[in-house]
Amino acid sequence: MTSRNPLLSVVMPAYNHAAYIGEAIESVLGQTYSDFEFIIINDGSKDDTERVIHSFTDCRIRYYSQKNSGAHNALNFGISRAEGKYISILNSDDIYTSERLFRLFHYAESECFDFIFTAIEHIDSKSMPISPDDGRRAGYEKLLESYKETGDLLGISLVENTALTSSNFFFRKSLLDRVGNFSSYRYAHDYDFLLRVLKACGPAGVAMLPERLLKYRRHGNNTITEDACLVSLETNEILMNHLAEFIYCDADRKRFEPVLRNLLLKANEDISRLMRTRSWKLTAPLRSLAEAIKLPPKSGQ
Repeated sequence: MTSRNPLLSVVMPAYNHAAYIGEAIESVLGQTYSDFEFIIINDGSKDDTERVIHSFTDCRIRYYSQKNSGAHNALNFGISRAEGKYISILNSDDIYTSERLFRLFHYAESECFDFIFTAIEHIDSKSMPISPDDGRRAGYEKLLESYKETGDLLGISLVENTALTSSNFFFRKSLLDRVGNFSSYRYAHDYDFLLRVLKACGPAGVAMLPERLLKYRRHGNNTITEDACLVSLETNEILMNHLAEFIYCDADRKRFEPVLRNLLLKANEDISRLMRTRSWKLTAPLRSLAEAIKLPPKSGQ
């Protein structure tokens, strides 16, 4: 059971995941490391999520309910109530492996990293592993191989979200003094947070462990599947906000030029699609991005 002053706080935002949250909660309560508090925030669910939460009576659980305000808001609320030295996040449709908290806590304590995440296993709505031939999983496996070959966490993270989900975040609570809270992005607040961490700590202060200690569930109700175009635009805006912060010299500029070029081309496609299909106004960063799309072609093109 947890002590009165636990070293670790697990924070779970929950919204309309009655079908999955029971398994998620069980994966936390069944950890081999047991000295934690477990903060669950019901973000205005309209299904049986609250009933499922109340079916668990473990004394480590601290339950809060609020009007639906988005995952970023629920995370910030839960973290503000956390008393632990470390914060570990789990979304209400994902699953921890039983050794995750033990492994990450002791690694953080012994190696003094501020922010840690791990490799993940993709699972479906029935908790079964997703085939390696699946396109999204194959892309993720390619990302892992790139990191294994290069060790370039920053370079890879400026192309893809290497952590993939906020469920994969384990960090010192004191890190928030340098990074701040989760931003208000609906789809990509985790990516924005990761890039701010890399800026604050540098790649040497962030650890990516090869063990697959998180099961990331993919199903038809994932928030990120709601609107692929808006997800892409949020990601583009985040990169536009952060990319310049990692360019300190001409070598860095040359290194990240392909990232910038692909960013501009993809943003141009997404902006054009949105302008054609719906009434939509550009935010200031994306307005700048749209203007910057006049990037000269590569030599020889």
